[in-house]
Amino acid sequence: MATFLTSSPGELSDYQKEWGVDPAITGRGGILGADPQAPAREVTICYRSAGKFGAGLGKTTGWVHRLHLKKMGVQTCGEVTYTSIDDAGLHSMIKGKYHLFPADHIVICAGQVEQNQLLKTIDESGLPVHIVGGARIAGELDAKRAIEEGTRVGLRI
Repeated sequence: MATFLTSSPGELSDYQKEWGVDPAITGRGGILGADPQAPAREVTICYRSAGKFGAGLGKTTGWVHRLHLKKMGVQTCGEVTYTSIDDAGLHSMIKGKYHLFPADHIVICAGQVEQNQLLKTIDESGLPVHIVGGARIAGELDAKRAIEEGTRVGLRI
């Protein structure tokens, strides 16, 4: 019999139920019929870039994230330029045409920009400088890379 360890048993059982995992392995291959839950709200993910949504996700895990979003009815829309937000929702342009996304809640994750304006001043002072993480390359936030860079610099100095 398989044993699953988790700090949040409720989360594990919810996951197993949603994806049809039989922890007691009573069904063939430990698989039961999946029991997807109806989404609590309508969600649309808008992104500024062109191309396939989630193209930068890992090849071995990206598919499951996209599948989960699809199962939950999440819509995606690329090449969006955000123009304003008001009580009607998110006003935008998509490929040069106006579009309104009616919404009562809007979360914006619009990317990152390097913040290294002090670099020149610090360089001129003669102090050693080490730029890591998002301050060095912020185009795609990568916590693993930032932590590794910070650790390597920390070990060197």
